[in-house]
Amino acid sequence: MLVALQIALGVWSLRLTLAVPAVTVLHQLTAALLVAVLAALSVRGGFLPMPLADDSATAGLEVSRG
Repeated sequence: MLVALQIALGVWSLRLTLAVPAVTVLHQLTAALLVAVLAALSVRGGFLPMPLADDSATAGLEVSRG
């Protein structure tokens, strides 16, 4: 939804030849919101859960005691 809004505002802004400041500012605010959402998703790992560690890979490791 944000991507479609961003594209629509970009096209509309260009067709108005950047003459309407409100459309340009709305386009920039939508871009900032889109970047924030994508950053939050990348920190969280996106839509897919992170893979669990394989137990066989950690079987030879010892626990550190200090």
